[in-house]
Amino acid sequence: MKRVAGGFIALILLLVLVFLGTKSYFFSIGYKQPIFEDERGIRYISRVVDKTFQILDAQGKWQDSFLAGVNIGLGIPGAFPGEYAISYETYFQWFTQIARMGSNTIRVYTPQTPGFYQALYEFNRLAATPLYLLQGVYMDESDVTRYSDVFAPGSIAIRDMSQDIIDCVNMLHGNAVITEKAGKASGVYRYDVSEYVIGWILGIECEAHLVEGTNLAHPEMTSFEGEYVYAKDVSPFEVFIAQMKELAIAYETENYRVQRPVAFSNWPTTDPLKHPNEPYPEEDFMEIDVDKILAKPSYAPGFFASYHVYPYYPDFLNFPSGDPLTDANPYLAYLKRLVDHHRMPVIISEFGLPSSRGVTHINYLTGLNQGGHSEQSQGEGLISMLNDIHASGCMGGIVFSWQDEWFKRSWNTMDYDDPDTRPLWHNVQSSEVNFGLTAFRAFPSIQIDGQGDDWKGAAALGEGLLAQWDESYLYLRVEGEDILRQKFLIAIDTIAGQGSGFTDNLRFERDADFLLVLDGKENTRLLIDPYYNAEFKLYGKLVFSPDELSAYEKTGTGEFGLVRQVISRALKMPLTGQVIAPQLVDTGKLVYGISNPDSEAFNSLGDFYAGDGFAEIRIPWMLLNFADPSAGEILGNLHSDQQMTYQTVKELYIGFGREDGSELIAMRPFALPSWKGLSWTQRMKSSYDIVAEAFPRYATYPLSGGAQMQRARRLSDTRLLYIRLEHMLGATDSVLILLGLSTLLALYLFFVLVAVNIRLNITAAKHRREWEHLRSIMWLTGEEIDKRIHQSFLCSTSGLDLLSQFLTKECSWESGAPLIQTLRHGRYEQCMLKIMKTRDVQMTTLVIRVAGQLRLKHYEYYILEKMAAHKDNPELLYAGLLSLSLMGRRASLLHLCEQPDYTKDLSFRSLKEIFAVYSGDKTGLFKDLLGSSDPYVRRIAIKNIGDEGLRDLADDLLPMMDTEDPNLRGDLIRTFGQLRFAPAGQRISGFMLDPNWTIRNAAVMALAAIDARQYLPSLIQGLKDREWWVRYNSAKELRDRIPADELQAMIPGLQDRFAVEILRYALEEKKLMEKGGADS
Repeated sequence: MKRVAGGFIALILLLVLVFLGTKSYFFSIGYKQPIFEDERGIRYISRVVDKTFQILDAQGKWQDSFLAGVNIGLGIPGAFPGEYAISYETYFQWFTQIARMGSNTIRVYTPQTPGFYQALYEFNRLAATPLYLLQGVYMDESDVTRYSDVFAPGSIAIRDMSQDIIDCVNMLHGNAVITEKAGKASGVYRYDVSEYVIGWILGIECEAHLVEGTNLAHPEMTSFEGEYVYAKDVSPFEVFIAQMKELAIAYETENYRVQRPVAFSNWPTTDPLKHPNEPYPEEDFMEIDVDKILAKPSYAPGFFASYHVYPYYPDFLNFPSGDPLTDANPYLAYLKRLVDHHRMPVIISEFGLPSSRGVTHINYLTGLNQGGHSEQSQGEGLISMLNDIHASGCMGGIVFSWQDEWFKRSWNTMDYDDPDTRPLWHNVQSSEVNFGLTAFRAFPSIQIDGQGDDWKGAAALGEGLLAQWDESYLYLRVEGEDILRQKFLIAIDTIAGQGSGFTDNLRFERDADFLLVLDGKENTRLLIDPYYNAEFKLYGKLVFSPDELSAYEKTGTGEFGLVRQVISRALKMPLTGQVIAPQLVDTGKLVYGISNPDSEAFNSLGDFYAGDGFAEIRIPWMLLNFADPSAGEILGNLHSDQQMTYQTVKELYIGFGREDGSELIAMRPFALPSWKGLSWTQRMKSSYDIVAEAFPRYATYPLSGGAQMQRARRLSDTRLLYIRLEHMLGATDSVLILLGLSTLLALYLFFVLVAVNIRLNITAAKHRREWEHLRSIMWLTGEEIDKRIHQSFLCSTSGLDLLSQFLTKECSWESGAPLIQTLRHGRYEQCMLKIMKTRDVQMTTLVIRVAGQLRLKHYEYYILEKMAAHKDNPELLYAGLLSLSLMGRRASLLHLCEQPDYTKDLSFRSLKEIFAVYSGDKTGLFKDLLGSSDPYVRRIAIKNIGDEGLRDLADDLLPMMDTEDPNLRGDLIRTFGQLRFAPAGQRISGFMLDPNWTIRNAAVMALAAIDARQYLPSLIQGLKDREWWVRYNSAKELRDRIPADELQAMIPGLQDRFAVEILRYALEEKKLMEKGGADS
């Protein structure tokens, strides 16, 4: 045993050394970020030189760097951003996927949770090249909207943002404990990621009215003088920006001796350029020019300009300007103007395209719209913009965004959904929701691909129509011949009290609010009853004609109109004078295509596709006016004075038929789902792969290209395994070592169990051989048995146990086999007696059992002695009482049964078995036991009298019927029934009125056994009992003792519904049992 333990410890030490050594090697060749320190002792890893952005590379040299990365928001399915619901594990997985896409940068908008910074720290430990961070700090949007002045006395904007900057600096350095506050990140921050943070981007996209309000309220603010930042001849709002930059720089410098480049977030609405072709004046009447905010010599890294620039907003980018060069590529032209204006590097910190079904803005020059893009065209558009960003001289482009964010809203969908439940479902009609390079899925989805193999569990709504759902769509599967050559109609009723029950010559079973026209690949679309068209209510005369608004006033007309999204009201372009009619998109038009991402023909915008004799269709929930499908919430009465109301429905009614059909279209209910919480899985969009091909062409990496770094890139996956394993357990090296020890211990125990199993198998095989040996010698002569018996084995624990079983099953006392007499006398009996005198309780117990089976009455003294010494051992007490009973030792049994110490730990069944095997005069024994002072013993004796059929003792039981103990009374009644003791019948029939139903039940069965015909009135009374079991047993006893025809004749006179039912049930049951027996 010592050798085994020593070998185990040596193996553990070897594995620990191997683990620590390999881990140390793998992490020693990862990327180490050099840090520059100037003569003042100020450290930084990035800086601005003229119009370039530089990062210190692996060799410690300043490298002009182009940033290519993604913005990461706080939204995931099921949670609002202020809940900070994204876990460390999710962030770590995202960083791995972002790095594989070729990104060198990530950008966040606010201070993050400890899990975010821990994941970034851990990921960059393993990375061959790190992910750099652009850290943002937000302003309170609701507050600045309320006051339109950042310096307003009641505003918390400056105070809140200042505190966030201070907290965030400490977070980045792993030196913060932030108490919980609604809408803010909190926790203990221990991971220092400051060496990966290449810049600050403070603020938000500021509305022009906020800038104007601040400037008008504080005209005296025209300059700022700080320790690190100064500004002259600036606007009050630019003074605010200078103050926030000063705070970020000063706090980090003075507390950590670290500086980094700083920017303030801006966008075209408040850029310093003029846009003469912008049709909306509010988009071009205020400016923020960060070039006016300057750095003092005490601040070395410098400033950069950060802009959110999209190709479809504002509208001056979407329509001809009259300049052919600008109109050929308005996005590139605008970027070049930005770069030309600024003396500092420009980074486009947001650019993107949504892969939404719905559309919010349209660029008529380039087609780079806000929405309406497949994942493929989303990726291609992003690369087009990245090319322009790089060609314009910008120093970086950060894609918006990494993930779809369900909580978001678009201006042209926000009035139609419930703002409190947006994270619970995926609105494909909202462009803001669908900017991500990755998508989420909460529930199993139907793939629109014409395969038709994923409709299991769908609701059948009549012949040829199935329905299913997920968090994004209602799915329909319709069957028909020439499905794309014929015209079919699907009527959908969502809201009661309105809609049309017909169209042209076709009628529906219910009034329908929507009509889906399945008319080939190009003309299939969803139509709506104009009365239920929310666009009419919201935009009215601003967008729609009088004829259209007239149709909105009536329902039940049989007319169904287009489902459209409003993009803008009528516009007039200032430079060209071009008049643009109100812009609307026919969003009800369905796209023919395959929605299965695994298909080579995948089109994420695919709404329907045909298979062999059927078509699969998906309809976005919002197209059916659902404000929250997770709760069945839809738009309510649009014709009330309120802006928008909601109501809850539990089902839709859907019907399907051919347009040229003459029959009424039946409409069946489809029960709507409901959910409150959800789990999700992630899927990379096609755009991810497209961007992944382009990013490495533009992103600048700090690698030297040397052999060591190339080796580090190859081994990064190995390092990833170490970290994933550590944090899957929430642990470090010590826990991994414990895990290894546990694994080794588990293996060790496994092998021990294998050894034990082998030993048990060997023992079982030996037992089988010994059993067969005993069987082979049990009928030989005593002399032969004495020669052949394996005495040494039979005197062991295993042998005694085997012998006891053999004497029970194959060689009982009654068999008279010569083996019994041989064992009773001679060598083996002496061996047993020797064991009886030992202190081995286990073996003594086995000897006692065998002694009883061999009727060794002279062992009585030793048995009583052992029982007296071990009153706390139920197994020995049971063996002793059983042996005394087998020996017929009546006096000893009666004596012991009067002492509770010997019987209190034995079960009812055990004592019953002990008395049942008594080998003497059972009548005398049970008569004596009836006089026991222990009611437990008396009850067992009564049950045994019935089981043994000892009628001689029936008269002794009659006086006991006066007992008040219901258990004893029940036992007596059952025993009289077993004995068929007629003198007890009248007493028993009196118990048919006993309040205890178990007594009534026992009485029924006993009376039937005594004489069913004599006590027929009592049994009929039992048929009418209030307790089912009493009625059933009454019927069962009658069925088994009286012919069926007599019972059938008796039924009309019962005059009790329950009695009739139970008697018929019992008769039918008997027929079925008899039939089953005949069949078998």
